[in-house]
Amino acid sequence: MGQQNTKREISVGQLNSEECQHLKKLFNKISSCNIKGEKGPYCLYGDLQKHCEIYLDDWLARRIADRLSIKSPKGDDLVVPLSTFLQFISSVVKGTLDDKIDTVWKLAIDDSPDKKNEILPEEILQYARSIIESYIKCMEKSSVSKSWSGVSRLSSDSVSDFAEYLLSDILYSGVTCKEMVTTKPSKAMHTKDEILECFSKSHLLLSIHDSIFSHCFDVDKDTAFIQLIPKCSKGSQISCKESFTILDLARVVFLNSQLPSGQLRREWRLLFTTSQHGESFSKLLGTISDKGPTLLILKEHRNRVFGAFASHSWTLGPKFFGDEQSFLFHLDPKFAVYSATGYNQNFQYMNIQQQTMPNGLGMGGKFGYFGLWVDAEFGTGKGAPTCTTFTSPQLSTEEDFLIHHMEVWGLGPEPSMEEGERDTRSILDKDPESKMMLEMLNRGGHSDAHREEPKD
Repeated sequence: MGQQNTKREISVGQLNSEECQHLKKLFNKISSCNIKGEKGPYCLYGDLQKHCEIYLDDWLARRIADRLSIKSPKGDDLVVPLSTFLQFISSVVKGTLDDKIDTVWKLAIDDSPDKKNEILPEEILQYARSIIESYIKCMEKSSVSKSWSGVSRLSSDSVSDFAEYLLSDILYSGVTCKEMVTTKPSKAMHTKDEILECFSKSHLLLSIHDSIFSHCFDVDKDTAFIQLIPKCSKGSQISCKESFTILDLARVVFLNSQLPSGQLRREWRLLFTTSQHGESFSKLLGTISDKGPTLLILKEHRNRVFGAFASHSWTLGPKFFGDEQSFLFHLDPKFAVYSATGYNQNFQYMNIQQQTMPNGLGMGGKFGYFGLWVDAEFGTGKGAPTCTTFTSPQLSTEEDFLIHHMEVWGLGPEPSMEEGERDTRSILDKDPESKMMLEMLNRGGHSDAHREEPKD
């Protein structure tokens, strides 16, 4: 008994006096009763569950109340002692990685977690799905989340795919990223040490985990909470009456977490979507050129969803450009990211109206064997079976595919000219050859009609 008290004091001791005082006030605010006993004041099971449901997924809120509650010393009600409440928050928010994994273990396993040495894959997957749902719930009242109005909050498939990605070190142990898309996750049981190693390797998993608990209990929010939902800027030409994106917030969080940190993660600007702009390569060219780094997202006719992060502005030319920050990815059938191999520098390419060179937009590989290719005769694309530039498998179901939907997002603030002046010239002004090429496509006049008036 004495050893247990000592352990509790050490665990609670990870909270400083100010934090303890704050949490005691929160506990009193949560509690609807005035029950006291040997372990100090209590709150009812339902009171804690109700508070947690404001910020966390319902499953996780219920599981926390289950694990922290005991039978009331003055009746049959289930209650949560203040000391247990503080110990839990100390471990899950302020504790070491070992402390946090002990908490994960107790919350994730269905029955008698203290007596089990292994966890089922479905149990840890349920826990991962729950922390993803909880993160979106914590963010839903924020201004950045509201900027995604009209976008599907979550889909069960996206949440499950994201959870598998976060746990890929244990679910796909020994499987390369190229093989993951066609491989089923392992059904093997996992030890606590394996779960700890998975959390230690996945900074994203641990960051989301820390974020939801710091937000729920208002401890270390300024330092522990990670902002992974960017501001959505659609522009005046994008109608909210129609679905302009195939993303939901789980996909947004996943993709944003893969981008270089900083400004690119703070704002996404919708530049092009086939649901609004139609199937036109000239429209695509006119909207994405010289707009800074971009995300390209495509859905093919067989429902696979994939795309690319292009680290440099798109420009017309006969040569590859870009750098190793670029990557390819899958969103369906699974979440996966394919980074640069370092084998070559063939990251980005875009050209039109050439006799001896490819006409279209491509990323990775080489001429004729791009990792991702969108043809200038818009509507068709290709995905090579292998790609030397990225660690990707064939992105599309078949090498040749039909584009069902395509969208492109500009990342971060719109690029400006030197000395902070915005370059208001159309791509047609900056590159007369591009205008000539577009006119050869019999589409040049349409772009002229939609120029913005240059600012003085």
